[in-house]
Order: sequence, then structure tokens, then C-alpha cells
Amino acid sequence: MHWEIALCTAAAAAAAAAVKLVLAPKAKSPTRSWCCSYLGRSPDSPKSQLTSSLMHRCLVPPPLPTGFLAEHAPALVSLLLDTLPATSQRGEERAINSLVRAALAAPDGDEFLKALAAALVKHSSGSSSTLLGPRAAFTLLEWNCCVLEALPADGSSSKATAKLLEAQASLLNLLYRSGPDGRAFQSSCRAVMRLLRVRPQLLPEYAAAAAASGSAGMVRAVLAAALQRHSQQQQGEQDRQAVAAALLPVLCDQVLASRTKPPAHLLAAYQPLLSALTPEELSDKLLPAANKAMRRTPEPAIAALADMLQQVQLDLSSAAPELATLLVQQLRAKEGVRPSAEAALAALAAGVQDPAAGLQLVQQLSKLLGGSSAEGKVKVAGERAALAAALTALSSLPEGAAGEASSAAATFCSIFYKEERESRCMCGRQLLISGACWAALQDDDPSV
Repeated sequence: MHWEIALCTAAAAAAAAAVKLVLAPKAKSPTRSWCCSYLGRSPDSPKSQLTSSLMHRCLVPPPLPTGFLAEHAPALVSLLLDTLPATSQRGEERAINSLVRAALAAPDGDEFLKALAAALVKHSSGSSSTLLGPRAAFTLLEWNCCVLEALPADGSSSKATAKLLEAQASLLNLLYRSGPDGRAFQSSCRAVMRLLRVRPQLLPEYAAAAAASGSAGMVRAVLAAALQRHSQQQQGEQDRQAVAAALLPVLCDQVLASRTKPPAHLLAAYQPLLSALTPEELSDKLLPAANKAMRRTPEPAIAALADMLQQVQLDLSSAAPELATLLVQQLRAKEGVRPSAEAALAALAAGVQDPAAGLQLVQQLSKLLGGSSAEGKVKVAGERAALAAALTALSSLPEGAAGEASSAAATFCSIFYKEERESRCMCGRQLLISGACWAALQDDDPSV
């Protein structure tokens, strides 16, 4: 039945024949004979030559007969879905995509649009999407974008748009998990960007869908599209703000506040957002959320914060003392968080640009280790070793902010090491490492 319907129109027959050829048709099959006649070639032509010519012809399909789509839309959509496991070359995919676009643009294409949209939602969501390979997932994403572009822009199709974007979230997440830097996901991002150039009013809906689904792939694709527009045009700042307003609460309330350590691929998806934060977004939203999360679930929150601070491009000087105090408290109290807390302190120090703030960080830790703080000397050897390791982490201060701090830290380590050396504890060894790191920083800094 599918072949009879496909042969009713040249474009549909071309797509059907392409699939038939890929599946190694019999030498004298009716489809092969039709292809040869359609292309003006001999029936004995090599399969590769026929396929290439067919793809070229399909790129500009002839118009569809009036009434054909309204009558055969479900069957034609079923035929299109049958091509997913059969196509293996980009030329074949483009030929079939040209049929999809022609059908969506046809005057009587409403029934085809409805049938294709329903099929895309069914095959792209939930457990169905997990069975797809990257190539099939990318093809469904392209068709999804074609349908979204063809939907009315007057707001009458908001429910259909929401369902299609939910399906896209599953597809983008699958493609992102297969490799964020892979060809399939990068091509998917470009497909989304192309759609948003044509339908920029969809960007807020994309951001809302990314926030609702938590899909790392959709988060990354939406951020890439928004920041590309931000870099190319002035009104793009409004796009960046709209996307940040939707995704920053998710980052703060769900990722940072998670009871388990967020997976690396999820944190990496938010990297474009973190690198483009404004000072207000940092001080009013991200840092308060981090403080709250570290008190509730310190281990996953500190691990996530360590990754996030590495992506922030802003000066962290004003926030450093308070944030460092909380990190040191958690580092002393819980042995399990010490590696993450040291990484977070290193990332925090790397973002400090004010020399006074850098010196304050060193002095805070020096007082704790030296016993000159209000609580007196730290008696537990493991805590002292952890504090010495934290002092080492602060040596990641940039050169411009490390002048007085490096001198103060190196001097403290050399003096306090003499006391700790006598006890032969781990703190003494860690102070030796810390002193070496700070001395090296002095050698690299011409201002010292």
C-alpha cells in the first residue's frame, strides 16, 4: 500500500525509491524500473549512480497533486518513519527532508502536518526515544523543526508547540549524551538555531521547555542559540536575559540543591550561561543559592560549585571572603567534602582580581592555623592538615592579585612549618607543599 501511494507523486515516489534502493532491491523490481524511467537512465545502471541521481532530483521535488495529502497523510507519514532505519547517507536524508518540506508547504498540507506532529511526539518521547540511534534522532529533530516552522505563528497552536518541544527535549538529550562535541549534537544545535532565526518568537518557549524538562541537551542548544544572537545583534541581550531568567532558577534550585552530585554532562550544559552571568545574577541568585545549598547538602553542592566557579568570568573578590569562610567550615567538619572544597577554593581564588581580597583570604586561614583566631589553635591534626591544603588551594590566585598574599602565605608556611615538623604529622608535610606553591608564585610575579 505504501508503494502505491508513494508512486502517486514524483516526490513521494523518489523518496520511496531511495529507500528501496538502499535496501538492495531486486534487479527487475517495479520500483527500480520506475526509478530508471524517472531519471532517464538504463535499468542496468549501478545502484550508486541511480541513488546519487535520485537524490539530486529529489532536492527540488515537483508539486504534489491537490487532495493527495489530505487523503493519504497517515500512510505517507508511516512511509517516512519507515525510512529511518534505511537511510545511511546525508544525501538520502536531504531528499526525504525535501519531501517533508514540500508536503508541509502544500495548500492542503494541514492533515499531513497533524499526522506528522503526532507521530513525532509518539516516536520521540519517553521510552521510544531511548531506542533511537543518533542518526535517526537527528532526522526526527529536523522534521520536528520543520513542523514547528510550519505551525501558525498566531498562538493558536501553543499546545502542539509545547508537545513538539517536549519531544525535542528528549531527542536533544539523547544526542547530547552521545557526545556534546559530536557531529550529531552540533548539527542538532545548528538546526535549532536555524529555526530560531526564522521563528525568533519561539525562543521563550524553548527556554521554558528546557527549564521544565531539565534536558541537558536542550539547555545547551537553547543557550547556544541565545548567545549566538547576543553576539550578533543588540536585541540579543533581551534573548540572553529571557533565557537566563528561565534557566538560572533551575540551576540554583535543582542542580545546586540536588541531594546527589549532579552529573558532569549536566553541569557542562550550563557552561555558556555561567560564562555570561552578569554581576547582579551572580550576587543576587547564584551565590545565595550556593550558600543555602552548602548548608543543606554540602557534599553535592560543593562539588557542583567547584565546577561552576571555574566557568564564571566575573570578579569574585567581593564574594570571596564569605564564600571561603563557609567552604572552610565544611572542609573542617566533613572529611568527605575536603577534595571538593579544596577544588572550590582553588576556583574561587582564581576568580579574585582584587589584591586586598586575596590577602584577606590568606590571613583568614593563617589565623585559623596559627591559633590566633577567636577559637584558638585547632587541635585535631586532620583538620590542621585540611586547612594547610586549603591554603595551598588559594595559591591559584592570579598574578595581579597575589602580590602581598603570596608573601604573607610563604612567610606563614615557613614559620608554622617549624612547629608542625616536630610533631611529624601530615600538616607539616602539607605546609611544606603549600610553602613551595606560594614561593613559586612569588617567583612568577614581578611585583613581588
